[in-house]
Amino acid sequence: MKQIYLYVIALMLPVLSHGQTPANDQDLQRQYDSLFQYERRGDLNDGIRFAYQLLKKSQNTDDRRLEGKISHTLSKLLYYNNLVDSSRALARSNIKYGEEIEDYDVSMNAANLLGTFYFNESTFDSSEYYFNYCMEVSKIYLPKRYPTSLINMAFINGYRGQEEAEMTYYYEALRAVLAEPAFDSLGRVKAMAYGGIGDYYLRIKDYDKAKENFEAKLALGYEKNDKRMIFEAGFGLSSLYRMPENFDFDKSDKYLKIMLTDTTKEFGEYRGRALISLGKLYRDVKKYDQALKYLEDAYKVFDEGDGNDAFSRVEIEMGEVFLALGQIEKAEYWLKNGLNNAVAGKLALREKEALYTLYKIDSIKSDFKASLIKYQRLRAIQDSLFTEESAEKLSALQVEYETEKSERENLILKNDLALSEALVEKQKLIQQFHVVVIAVSVILIAVLIFSYRRKRLSNLKLADQFQLITSQKEELSFKTDKLELVNSQLRSLAEFRTDLTRMIAHDMKNPLNSIIGLSTIDPNDKHFKNITQSGYQLLNLVTNMLDVDKFQSTDYTLETTSIPLDQIILESKRRVEILLEAKSIRFESLIPKQICVNVDPEAIRRVFVNLISNAIKYSSSQGKITVDKLKVEGDRIFVKVTDEGAGISPERLPFVFEKFWQSNAKKSGFAASTGLGLTFCKMTIEAHGGKIWAESEIGKGTSIFMTLPIDTSESCDRAISDKNGNSESVFIDEEVLIEANEHEELLAHAEFLKNLKVHQISAINRILNGLEAQGIKSNWRVKVQAAVYNANQEGYDELIQKLIDFNPKAP
Repeated sequence: MKQIYLYVIALMLPVLSHGQTPANDQDLQRQYDSLFQYERRGDLNDGIRFAYQLLKKSQNTDDRRLEGKISHTLSKLLYYNNLVDSSRALARSNIKYGEEIEDYDVSMNAANLLGTFYFNESTFDSSEYYFNYCMEVSKIYLPKRYPTSLINMAFINGYRGQEEAEMTYYYEALRAVLAEPAFDSLGRVKAMAYGGIGDYYLRIKDYDKAKENFEAKLALGYEKNDKRMIFEAGFGLSSLYRMPENFDFDKSDKYLKIMLTDTTKEFGEYRGRALISLGKLYRDVKKYDQALKYLEDAYKVFDEGDGNDAFSRVEIEMGEVFLALGQIEKAEYWLKNGLNNAVAGKLALREKEALYTLYKIDSIKSDFKASLIKYQRLRAIQDSLFTEESAEKLSALQVEYETEKSERENLILKNDLALSEALVEKQKLIQQFHVVVIAVSVILIAVLIFSYRRKRLSNLKLADQFQLITSQKEELSFKTDKLELVNSQLRSLAEFRTDLTRMIAHDMKNPLNSIIGLSTIDPNDKHFKNITQSGYQLLNLVTNMLDVDKFQSTDYTLETTSIPLDQIILESKRRVEILLEAKSIRFESLIPKQICVNVDPEAIRRVFVNLISNAIKYSSSQGKITVDKLKVEGDRIFVKVTDEGAGISPERLPFVFEKFWQSNAKKSGFAASTGLGLTFCKMTIEAHGGKIWAESEIGKGTSIFMTLPIDTSESCDRAISDKNGNSESVFIDEEVLIEANEHEELLAHAEFLKNLKVHQISAINRILNGLEAQGIKSNWRVKVQAAVYNANQEGYDELIQKLIDFNPKAP
């Protein structure tokens, strides 16, 4: 087995598509299927020889797809046998071969392989290049592999610290498999996305969200009976509970030991990783003897097939434990072994870990020279992670230059030799041209020397420029890190501000509901009526803030019903009557009474409250506000709200529906605003599938246009009939009124309300507010609410019992 990162990403490489193999090629197909046993047994040399034989046979057949599959498997075997250059060259040719035969499975498998190999060598630029190739190809030609390629892109961006891109790719992968579940029938894409998102939240210390995603992956693993998912989720959860701010030894220990229950060779890598993590965990709580035992067990789990990385990890951790015990010599012994394995396997990141601890040990021993050498090596590794490819390119240029120089020198020698032979054979004939030939030779040599010097000077300039670019890159890297830190702080501040606003708005809703409930005790009292309308205005502003946030987080659900449009407008007008009266503004609704709309009544009611409030705010005293129907087109009605206010300038008009925008027109002191009213209107109308726009002219007022879904069904006729009073009003007693057609709706909630106490205000209000939203007219609801806010348990129980005992059909 290879590194764990290679193993994880290899899970993402989809199985090669087989297609239909002709009958005369079935024997070759069977031989190809047997090729994998060499990889499983570790007989790489025999496997490579056999793969070359099969490749040669496949070239004599018409099955070019099988040829591509054999070539891909050969590329993997070459890499596992440390024939890296041959493996890469073959993989690159496989990419072009797949494009040539238009079998993009072949191209993608080769590119995925190269991306994985470069990742294991910490050459992240090249790794990202090949994973990005796979993403672009699959998006166009192989949609079923597109989600997997997004996971690869997220994975490599996460390792490069590009967290915003990482999260974008993870969420895009989730959206892709939700849209097409068949692309992820085994659940592996979702599992990788949950794991990656969990790792991200773990890094930023949002432990609740990290836990949510790791547990989602764990649940998916149990659902699919996939041990890999279960074990990987266990690693995530164990890491979550190892964080200092969220430390829970027992939980971390429990999730790691899940992996120790499987002793099969197939999952030996997971068992080895779990033992290493247990060693770290027990080291963290200073149980060093147990930590060493787990690490020794891990050393036994791994074998030669696991490569340098597995042993390097165990040896480095052993060194860390002995260093914690103060046994410097043993620590140094194990760390040097880990360093040697890292160097042998070209594992730059693992080499960094070993060097860092050895650097500390040299400092403890006061061997500052050795400490400095290791520190310089650390810096060199860090710098090389992203400049190695540039160095390779410069080296290639140098080789090209040396080759060209050698060829020119050989050309001069050949010319001289040819000239000497010609002089011997035909001396008499060329005597008269001797001077000319010498002159030409001298000129040629001079030109070549000049060309050589110019080439050399050009390369020196290139080296200087490369040095300058390197310096600028280091400076840019520093500034980038600083900018990322500032951006992170700004994001945290923005999230804090949003959470704070949301919390304040939530906390304001309950007191406002209490104020509105208490003020409806006597609806005929003018003072109480003013309090009620003011309470509704403030509640409308607070609800705007919360609902705009819900719309943006796709957390808002509409509850639509058929309702007369003029009823919504009349109820909206009642909520702002105090503002209309304060400025003596006339309000006129020209909406026909027989028109119904299929909408969320409370949401559309608040749309009109916002629009009428805005019209009042920017209108002069004694003005006029009109709501009118323009036309009905298909299943939509076009409605216009017009005022005679100051108007909006053309340059500001396109921005009126944006968050926190307010016109510079004269404002009314009676109308409070958050700058979210029109934003809420736009989001609500669009959620109903409609459109909203504004037209205005300075000094001539503003018109807001919108479209709403119209309803012409029988439910509309019933709604209009109810509105026009085709219901019977009856009294339980001289104070309590119940509409006969509302009795069944009220009675449906009676048993639930009967089991509640008046101090359970939230539960009761949910029922009463729902009844109000349904347009229940009976003042029984108002009386119940009054009893709750006055903490009158006896009156509350009596009202509930009266409803239960009441028979509207009794004479």
